Amino acid sequence: MKSILIFTILVFAAVPSCNDEEELIGEDILQDIGIIGKWKLDSRAVDGISNLAVQCCDYIEFEQDKQTDSLSGNFKAYGYLFQTNGIFTLNLNEESILFQYDNTQKVYTYTLEENILAFRYTENGQEISETWRKELP
Repeated sequence: MKSILIFTILVFAAVPSCNDEEELIGEDILQDIGIIGKWKLDSRAVDGISNLAVQCCDYIEFEQDKQTDSLSGNFKAYGYLFQTNGIFTLNLNEESILFQYDNTQKVYTYTLEENILAFRYTENGQEISETWRKELP
C-alpha cells in the first residue's frame, strides 16, 4: 500500500514538470536559431564585385523582445557615423528577414550557418550580398 501511494505521488509530481518542459520547448526560438547576438560585417559585394577594402566597424545586434515565443525582436545597426534601431521579423519558410525602422521596411533573404550570417538584397537596382560574423562573448 505504501509503495502504491509513493508511486502515485511521484506520478503526480512528475506530470507538472513534464508540462513545464513542454512549455519551455521553443520558448527562446530566436536564441535556438542562433541569430541573437552581436555580428560584425565581414564582407560586402555589389553586383558580384567584392569591395577589397578592409571592412571595419559595422555591426548589427539582434536582441529578443519580451515575446520569446515569436520570430520578432529588436535590432541595432551601427558603424562609422550611423546608428539605426528597429524591429526585425524572421520568415523561416521564405528564409527572409524584415527590418522595420523609422518609416522604412526592408526585406532581405538570409542564410545562417554556425557563426556566419549572409544577407542578399537589392538596393537602388544593385544586388548586394553581405557576410557577417558573430562576435563570440
